[in-house]
Amino acid sequence: MCKVSKSWLKNNGFIETVYKNVHEYHNYMQEVTNQKQTVYGIYFKDRWARFDCYYYVTTNKYGDKRISRYYMFTAYNQKTHFKVENSITYSLPTREQMRAACLVCGISLPY
Repeated sequence: MCKVSKSWLKNNGFIETVYKNVHEYHNYMQEVTNQKQTVYGIYFKDRWARFDCYYYVTTNKYGDKRISRYYMFTAYNQKTHFKVENSITYSLPTREQMRAACLVCGISLPY
């Protein structure tokens, strides 16, 4: 089973929005954390699907980096009030999972 990729999302009509350095803060241990959030969304009048990718890089005072990433997916149909949600996961969903979740909410993907 193939995992979801950036090109697959774009080919299926998802629009990419990138938010870089949403948070940059220094804590008491002199660590700097940068956050990057990428949102892929497909929106219609009464239904939508959104796939969020969060990417954190924490650098300590010695230059050592820790990288953390997680993903969130939500699809919603306003007419039926049906919602499919995958809150936080640390692995990418498969293409079949994304296609099935969108189809349940009335969004058919071409690929």
